[in-house]
Amino acid sequence: MKESGIPHHFRTTVVPGFVSIKVIKDILKLVEGEGTYVLQGFRPGNTLDPAYSKMLPPEPALLEEMQAMFSEKNIDCALRYNN
Repeated sequence: MKESGIPHHFRTTVVPGFVSIKVIKDILKLVEGEGTYVLQGFRPGNTLDPAYSKMLPPEPALLEEMQAMFSEKNIDCALRYNN
């Protein structure tokens, strides 16, 4: 993607138990200098897997901490809380 010259927009749905601070650190290594990013909070409800329907969404403070990690790398990052 880096060599394509095409602008990129990336998005990750932050699902508690799957997307952690460590995962975000790994993502940052891949997308540094590659465009804009959106972190959106998982929204329970009507999900493909019923086990997720009652899962709690991530805390806003966690999304904000993750956003700050992007800011530290000079990557524009927007938040969508989805709650």
